[in-house]
Amino acid sequence: MSALENIRKGLSSSGSTLIVGILIVGLVATFGNFLGTDNAFSNQKVLEINGQDISIQEFSLEANRLNSIFSNQEISLEQEQVTQIAQDSLIQRILLAQQSDNNGFYVTESFVKEIIQADPTFTRDGVFNLDVFRGFLLRSGLGAEEFQNILKTQYKSIQLKEALNASAFIPDDHLNKFVSSINHHRDITFKKISLAEEAKKESLSDEEIIKYYNEEGSQFMIESKASFSIIDLNTNFLESKVQVTDSEVSAELINLEEQSSNSGQKRISHIQIDFDSLSKIEALQKVDDIKKQIDSGLISFEDAVTNFSDDFGSKSLEGDLGYTDGTIFPIEFEEVIKDLSLNEISSVVELSSSLHLIKLTESNVDSFTAKDARNSLIDQKTQSLFASVEENILSSIDGNKNLIEISQLLDLPVKSFSNVSFNDAPEYLQTSEDFLDTYDSLSPGEILEFPIDNDRLVFLEVEEFFPERQKTLEEAEEDITEIIKFQKVQDNLNNLVDESVLLFAQASSSELTSYEDLKRDTSLLPNSMVSEIFSLRKDQINQIRRFDAIEGDTYVYTLDSIDEIELEASEEDSQQNEFAKSAVINIEDSLLIEQLRSSASIKLGNLL
Repeated sequence: MSALENIRKGLSSSGSTLIVGILIVGLVATFGNFLGTDNAFSNQKVLEINGQDISIQEFSLEANRLNSIFSNQEISLEQEQVTQIAQDSLIQRILLAQQSDNNGFYVTESFVKEIIQADPTFTRDGVFNLDVFRGFLLRSGLGAEEFQNILKTQYKSIQLKEALNASAFIPDDHLNKFVSSINHHRDITFKKISLAEEAKKESLSDEEIIKYYNEEGSQFMIESKASFSIIDLNTNFLESKVQVTDSEVSAELINLEEQSSNSGQKRISHIQIDFDSLSKIEALQKVDDIKKQIDSGLISFEDAVTNFSDDFGSKSLEGDLGYTDGTIFPIEFEEVIKDLSLNEISSVVELSSSLHLIKLTESNVDSFTAKDARNSLIDQKTQSLFASVEENILSSIDGNKNLIEISQLLDLPVKSFSNVSFNDAPEYLQTSEDFLDTYDSLSPGEILEFPIDNDRLVFLEVEEFFPERQKTLEEAEEDITEIIKFQKVQDNLNNLVDESVLLFAQASSSELTSYEDLKRDTSLLPNSMVSEIFSLRKDQINQIRRFDAIEGDTYVYTLDSIDEIELEASEEDSQQNEFAKSAVINIEDSLLIEQLRSSASIKLGNLL
């Protein structure tokens, strides 16, 4: 265990701040719903940890893994928060993996391959499917070797953490003290100074209110509001007005089958040449030479795969990647595939870190049902009706008709909204940049058109508009009164504290409150105050202390006694000991991560 002892060397849990570190690791099966890899970021590194680069693809995998975990646990986070957590998770994982390397741990390629083949993400009908795995790699923008390296790093970090936890030795007396400390009680006496209650006691003159309004009146504003009516033109509504006959369905079915000759399921093979920023020119020359050899008949496509392709997963299968319906592979692939003839070989296709030659090996014509034909016709007729109704509305507006008249003429519903702010407007309107830009300059009587998306237009007629304005003195008086009273309390707070301190010199005072047997999990006092109380030592008993709570109140208090609860033998059960051991291990894990980060070279890319 000398390597583990070296890792633990220098760790100390005597610091005043308890840091609970969370090492976020997971199996590959949790990788789902991956972020797309935009070509704009194809060569971007988002992190560098002790010289090891983390690509946008690896970062995307981690961010989406976390998104999946949070979603399953019904935790709602902003994307910026997920990004930050993903960054910390990757940093911890890489640092632990590097420490694992330094201490002789290793993960074999065969182990990683077993993990991949056992992962349900890559199975079909309960069996590992190579096509599914290849599709995953292409969608995530990763090469097979890069993905294996990510898994190696992950399992190295897990190995080290499990070894450290398994090797943790915590004496029984240490556990008992830990559990005992959790059960300690505190006795306190305090005086609460409530700012809200003290503010009620303050009196104000009219002159004070007027003076404040004259100086600070611009901070009291009434936001702009409007009353308006809208016609919400959308395809969901118009679809109910569309009718399709059986003869039209039959004709459309024939039309779809004729148009599908270049679509449907297609099977491809490929040759992959990997590159980085330094070797891209060489890779382009290499793939160009391969293409020329194939075109001239010097070598078959299949032999070229065996001799040159960098994709280990498809190399033994003559480059076969399986089938696509036009949505499986990266858009760069799909755009080329749709124009290839059977057995035709594409020109060079470039992804973020690899070049490809694609061969179409099978092409199957899609089959369509009467339902498909009916849905196709409904979509077409709805779009046509949408354009026609929009034209009729615009024509009616040009003819000086209002929305009520237009709704009656075209049999369209009208919705009315009275005295609403921008934030009270329908959500679909708030998503329109035109509505946002126009809202503060609306004019009564005008009718405006706001595109929401390709399937929705909103026509809005302004009835009344009330621009943003400063509140009058009468409207702002209540707010001003509250502000000034609180300011007076704040200005006098030190005097109030001094008065409260004097109460402790009295033998007894009805204004003081005592709590006995106060526990850590109490809800009687602010959490931050409870933490402070339980951090005090016995030599700090009877000292008068002041605590300003973030909630706005101030407390003057003394710690009267510390009641140390000695555990009976019957209370020293395994559950308490396991909890204590877990807590101590978490502290040690946190200290290790803190040490590794403090000495690491970590550079953040511009994504974060």
